[in-house]
Amino acid sequence: MDNKLKGKIKWFSKEKGYGFIFGEDKKDYFVHIKDVKGEDIPQEKDEVEFKVIKNKKGLKAIDVIIIKKNKENQRKKLAICQHCGKEMVPRVIFTQGVPRGSICPFCGKTYKVFKASEEDLTAMYIIMGLVLFFIFFVIMVGAFS
Repeated sequence: MDNKLKGKIKWFSKEKGYGFIFGEDKKDYFVHIKDVKGEDIPQEKDEVEFKVIKNKKGLKAIDVIIIKKNKENQRKKLAICQHCGKEMVPRVIFTQGVPRGSICPFCGKTYKVFKASEEDLTAMYIIMGLVLFFIFFVIMVGAFS
């Protein structure tokens, strides 16, 4: 058997380095990572093309080429910094436990500013009022001691 077939990855364990292809002929084929061409690791439902050999354990796929990646498996795209142009995961900046915005981890410039809600502003004003009252109280107690 040396004919090319097409199929889909039934499952593949990158930790173990092997998996199975479900061929368009409705048969399962064992596949080892060393038999996969290219730099991509097969993932479930990727469409592949392969040759078949028969060994003592059964049918084995060799010369496996991923011809179409399953879109569900593709990693979400990274954000692109509008300042330095690098792909990145923005870092969220918090002030008093409230997320205020995000920055690029490469250039440190602002990526996005989060708008404060009315509840955030109310809480901030209450905290500022308490701090000012405490400072005033400390000053007044010190003045009358």
